[in-house]
Amino acid sequence: MLDLAILTIVHIDLLPRRCAQHRTPTDGFRLSFLNASEVERHSSKSGEKGTPDIPLVAELLVLNVRSLADLHTNTLLAGAINTISSGKFIPVVPQDLEQRDTSPHSIRDQDIRSLLACDLALFTYDGAELDSGTVVEYMIAKFADIPTVILRTDFRKAGDQEGGAGDPWNLMSSFWPRTKRVVVDAMMGYKMGLARALEQRNVRDAEAENVTTFAMGGGPAAMRAGEELLRATAENVVGAMEEVLGTPGTIPREGREHVYRWLALMPGFKTGGVGGNIQAMADLLREKEQKGLM
Repeated sequence: MLDLAILTIVHIDLLPRRCAQHRTPTDGFRLSFLNASEVERHSSKSGEKGTPDIPLVAELLVLNVRSLADLHTNTLLAGAINTISSGKFIPVVPQDLEQRDTSPHSIRDQDIRSLLACDLALFTYDGAELDSGTVVEYMIAKFADIPTVILRTDFRKAGDQEGGAGDPWNLMSSFWPRTKRVVVDAMMGYKMGLARALEQRNVRDAEAENVTTFAMGGGPAAMRAGEELLRATAENVVGAMEEVLGTPGTIPREGREHVYRWLALMPGFKTGGVGGNIQAMADLLREKEQKGLM
C-alpha cells in the first residue's frame, strides 16, 4: 500500500480565510476553478450572487504527520494533485504549518478548525483497522456537510461488509452523503508498473524473480513504477474531487446557521471564546454559501 498520511483536506478558497491557523493571501490565487457561468450556476443554488471576478483555487492540507514516510508521501501526493489539476488544487502540507501551542488540546483544536475551514476533504482509510482519529475527523466533516473523498490504497480486505460489493472498512463509515471513494490496490499497481519498467530495460523474467531490483541495476525501474502508481492514484483522487464538488448540499437553508453554531460549540475549543467561535463559524458559513458549496 502507499504509506499515505492519515488525513488529507482540500478547500476551495474564494475569500481570504478568517481562521488564524490557516490563512491564504489573495495574491496567492493563480487559477480559476470555475468560469464565470459556472460560478453563477453554483451560487444560484444558495441564492447568492455569483462573484466571477474572484478566482477560485483550492488548497491541500494533510494532517497527522508522524514519520519520514508521511512527510515524503505527503509532498509527493500533494505535488501530483497540484500538477494533475493544473494548479486548481494548491497544496499546503502540515509540516509547513506553524504549531504555536503543542498541548494535546491545542493540536486537536487546530486539526478541527483546519478541517471545518475546508470546502473539500480527502481522508486515507488504510490499515486493517481504521485510525480512530481519522474516523472522528471524517464524522466532523460530515456534520459540516463538507464534500469528501475517501482513499484506500491498502490491498488487504477489511471491514464487515460482506459480498465484496461493499467498502473495505467498517460499515459505520459508509453510506454518508457527499462522499466518493477511491480504492486502489497499491501493491498490484506497483508490481504491474515494475514489470513494465523492467521489460523496457530488457530485464528477463528469470532475473526479476525474488526481486533484487536495485541490486541488478533496476533502481530507475522501481522509481518509475512508484511514480506511475502515485500519478495514477492522484488522477483518481482528482477525478473524485471534481465529481463530489458537484453534489448538492444536504443541510436545508433554514438549518445551516443552527448547525454551524453548534459546530462552534460542540468541540469545546480551548481558545476563541464562545462568542468569537460562533462568529467565526458564522463567517465561514457565509463564505461557503457565497461559493455555492452548501
